Amino acid sequence: MNQNASNRLIAARNSGDTKGAIVAILDWLAIEPESGSAQTSLSLAYSEDGQLTRAEECARRALALEPDLWAAHVALSFSLRQQRRFLEAQQANNRALELEPENEAVLRNAVEVAQLLKDDATTEKMTERFLQSHPTSPAAHVAFGGLRYRNGQTGAARAAALRALEYDPEFANAHMLLALIDLQLQRREAARASVATVLRLNPQHALAQSVSRTLREPKIKIFSNLGASMSPRGLLLLAMVGLLLSGTIFTLLPLYFGAVDEKWLFIFICVLVFWPLARLESNLRKELPAREQIYLSDGY
Repeated sequence: MNQNASNRLIAARNSGDTKGAIVAILDWLAIEPESGSAQTSLSLAYSEDGQLTRAEECARRALALEPDLWAAHVALSFSLRQQRRFLEAQQANNRALELEPENEAVLRNAVEVAQLLKDDATTEKMTERFLQSHPTSPAAHVAFGGLRYRNGQTGAARAAALRALEYDPEFANAHMLLALIDLQLQRREAARASVATVLRLNPQHALAQSVSRTLREPKIKIFSNLGASMSPRGLLLLAMVGLLLSGTIFTLLPLYFGAVDEKWLFIFICVLVFWPLARLESNLRKELPAREQIYLSDGY
């Protein structure tokens, strides 16, 4: 790789310019077409850019050139897992593990792929192995904390996130883990602050973007909890106040005062008013990944 292409690639990576990185790597390949490392770098850049078919092709070309290039196996795993071909991704990374059993990137990917496969036993085993091999790696502590978070152990998860921040105060995924913990504990302001930190460090962090959208939504749950705690007549009165704003109060006044059996009116109002609210709350919840689906990754 000539110095000019190398400098452009470094500059593009430092600035987050994926397209620029791809151009620089293609220039590198024009000079060294048989370079497995260049093909691997191009695969990783294509994965980051969302060009997953090209990413897979480049990784396979790299492996055809250098079958024992561990980074190419990891690059292949990245492209496959983004295509949701998780078992194939695990198989590719297992080969990288054989070649580099203590490598931080390989171990981290092993944890994340196991999480995506919902393989709890392998996730536990690889997380412990990752932490033992790299006790000062913030990624290892976040992996351990993420596992504890998914198991409902928020105290241990928070301790792991804070330990990661001791090693790297600007490690985005540690702040993301704290945000998820605080959100689960209904500490919305703390969660909002942590998400803001993540997005400052990594504006493209997909999970942080999703949580940020959720935190901007109204607290619909307040209304459904209120409805569940009110008496039938109180609920009807609340519904009538809402309907008053839409001009239909006069159709409900006779019903409220006994023209229709209150039991059926109660059911009617519940469906009319609170079912849409419940649906909206459900949609907001979908903005956050299910606990067992969460894995923390912002790239390597």
